[in-house]
Amino acid sequence: PEMKIGRKVDNGVLVTKLIDFRALMKLTNLVNYVLCNDSAIAQFAAALGKQAVVIYTANTPQLFVPSGSIDLAVENTACPHKPCLDHCVMPSFVCRDAVTVNEVETKVQLLVSTTHKPL
Repeated sequence: PEMKIGRKVDNGVLVTKLIDFRALMKLTNLVNYVLCNDSAIAQFAAALGKQAVVIYTANTPQLFVPSGSIDLAVENTACPHKPCLDHCVMPSFVCRDAVTVNEVETKVQLLVSTTHKPL
């Protein structure tokens, strides 16, 4: 929320506000890889043939992973109530808070390595 829309964050990274799913699909089609949470963008990436590292918090990749990319899923078992499908019963979002930068970084490195092939 504190980031200004339309400004460059880093070389090659642009923060933008998309007005609809069509704009999201167009933007997804322009990139080589996707890093996202378990959301529509993960499914759009799969539909467009883009590989994605998908972070699963409330859901599990076994239920929602885009075809052929289970090896790129980031998931933890911190919450005993998974999948809760966005009806959390915990006092905080332990499923989200348990995801580490190291876990995500490991999957991103796998994604961009030249040896990674989709299953």
